[in-house]
Amino acid sequence: MLPALRTFFYIQICLFITLVNTNAQSMGADNNFVETDHVIEIGGNKIPYKAIAGTMTIDDENGNPVASVYSTTYKRTDTDDNSTRPITFAFNGGPGSASIWLHMGGIGPKRVKYDDEGFAPQPPYSVIENEYSILEDTDLVFIDPVFTGYSRPVNDGDDDRFLGVVNDAKYISEFVRKYLGKHNRWSSPKFLLGESYGTVRAGAMARIMQQDQGIFLNGIIVVSGGSIGLRRVGSMEFALNIPHFTATAWYHNKLPAALQNGTLEEAVKASQEFAMGDFASALIKGNSISESDKEAIAERTAHFTGLSKDYILGANLRLDRYKFRAELLREEGKIIGRLDSRHTGINKDQTAERPELDPSEMALFGAFPAAFNDYVRNDLNYDSDLEYVVSADVGWNRYAVDTWEDYRTALTHNEHLKVLFTDGYYDKLYYWAEHTIGQFAFPSSVADRISIEYYKAGHMMYVKKEALIKMKNDLAEFIKSAS
Repeated sequence: MLPALRTFFYIQICLFITLVNTNAQSMGADNNFVETDHVIEIGGNKIPYKAIAGTMTIDDENGNPVASVYSTTYKRTDTDDNSTRPITFAFNGGPGSASIWLHMGGIGPKRVKYDDEGFAPQPPYSVIENEYSILEDTDLVFIDPVFTGYSRPVNDGDDDRFLGVVNDAKYISEFVRKYLGKHNRWSSPKFLLGESYGTVRAGAMARIMQQDQGIFLNGIIVVSGGSIGLRRVGSMEFALNIPHFTATAWYHNKLPAALQNGTLEEAVKASQEFAMGDFASALIKGNSISESDKEAIAERTAHFTGLSKDYILGANLRLDRYKFRAELLREEGKIIGRLDSRHTGINKDQTAERPELDPSEMALFGAFPAAFNDYVRNDLNYDSDLEYVVSADVGWNRYAVDTWEDYRTALTHNEHLKVLFTDGYYDKLYYWAEHTIGQFAFPSSVADRISIEYYKAGHMMYVKKEALIKMKNDLAEFIKSAS
């Protein structure tokens, strides 16, 4: 009997070890969190908070792990009342962008040091306290989608399960659902905050979370939400470009005195009226427009864009956003930025129709990765041999669904949901979101839950201090009203 008992116990021990190892492998990413304690001063008040950096495993519908998703959480620690303390899940766009921009530029407790106008200093770069963080008003969870940050697929397989509007929104919604349970936040007021393509993701997530998971949100914050109108094609695109051209030309002092001597807001308002009125009507006429009417429209378009009448006629009134960036300051030998048209740069070929780079992106791309890699190791005590991928080149089909329909569905199915849009005048898609919103005949009960704020800055408006302060106040008020 003794040899048999030894064999029996040996088998049981082996089975136990195998089970432990299996569980450890499946939960390994879940346990890979580092917590640190901090204090920040916001508005003269010292606020203690806990930072939680690490990865969480996401399973498929069969319970098999498919992804390890990295996030950084900031939780205020002088209150434990999860029933009233809001929580905001934030992400950037791309698609293929990590959340580093919102995290380290706008709403997190630390930010990359820029000058007050939002222009990068000489390297090396540093991180400073963000006294305008919304951590005062909501706990924050910054999510890096798979292939960005430290987030990766668990096993080799079909990468398409993470790509595309619906697949992307599904697994990040699953991250949120799992997070709420693990951190006991089901009773908290819940918000999504997306920037750029992240605004498309937020709309799809809101629909999925409400319809499939029973998770109803308090609010969605849309940062630079022009992407929600990207399905729009045809002549209207050229009309929607005009207000941004006016704002950019105003900044670079290229408008006639009648517009240039007034405020930015006055110039843009007049431009919007022209773009959506006479200019749009001229485009709709197509080739049937008379030569005299075409000449008159070109003259007025020059008035609002800083471009020459001959150039506008040569483009048949169809002014391209990319060509505009190369044309406006051509006589000065400069191109202008895509994400923030206040920035300027130099083309290798100064006769080229389009810019060869985005000077505003270059100004951001150097500072943020260097600052974050230092911060995550030395302040958050999180270290990984993986590259923190700031921007991944991923295949994507963003046009597979009607993005705005997701917002309409979420708003009409949840009578308490509120949506705040934030838009920068110098963003390449300024005014697109406002126009898209205006195309839906919402009843007043829905329309009253949608608001929009404007900033004298670009796509990442928060890098400019004046805009950052305004954004902090706007978001704090919105979160309070929606909670």
